[in-house]
Amino acid sequence: MKITINVDCTPEEVRKTMGLPDVTELNDQLIEAMKDRMANGFSPEEMDKLMRTWIAGTGTSIGEMQKAFFSMMGSGSKD
Repeated sequence: MKITINVDCTPEEVRKTMGLPDVTELNDQLIEAMKDRMANGFSPEEMDKLMRTWIAGTGTSIGEMQKAFFSMMGSGSKD
């Protein structure tokens, strides 16, 4: 026997029901900070740290990412 229950509720209602904190304000602040940094540019040190953080999640080395990037750049059409 298989029983299916569908619950129609908003993400906010689910968060409150499960007792999770409301991080909307924190998220908004982080988004604004990221927009400011992107508008004003990153320092080379910040960009290096950001790329290393992103790449660490993929299980790929920076050298492998560079090879893949340059390979993609070289394989584009030359119209």
